[in-house]
Amino acid sequence: MSEDTRSDKPYKLGERSYTTLAELAAAMAENHELAGEHIERGYVQKWIEEELRDYDARIALDKLLEENVTELALFEFALRYAPQWTPVIEGLPVQAEFLDEYLPQLLKDDYVVCTQELANFAGSL
Repeated sequence: MSEDTRSDKPYKLGERSYTTLAELAAAMAENHELAGEHIERGYVQKWIEEELRDYDARIALDKLLEENVTELALFEFALRYAPQWTPVIEGLPVQAEFLDEYLPQLLKDDYVVCTQELANFAGSL
């Protein structure tokens, strides 16, 4: 994975700038509406490809976006490329205790597609 890949030209998303793929992936998951606008215009993909030269990450992002709604795609992208990232739900960092009852039910629901990233995330808790 490319979590150590760093660019001399930071990517600006909102009020902050990011120099690594891990930082940007986490920021996009936390601000998926703004990130979606950047992605729709191709800015994120261009930065990943031209500045980081991480073609695998570009392909992974494109595939996730093709297969999922933007919010889920960015969440999975962050799980993959920012493994130290702690997801936040309604302003609270996700802790194992918080998900003890919620996650098993979520994974059983028919409308939730369990991907490898979600399974790995659940397993890490």
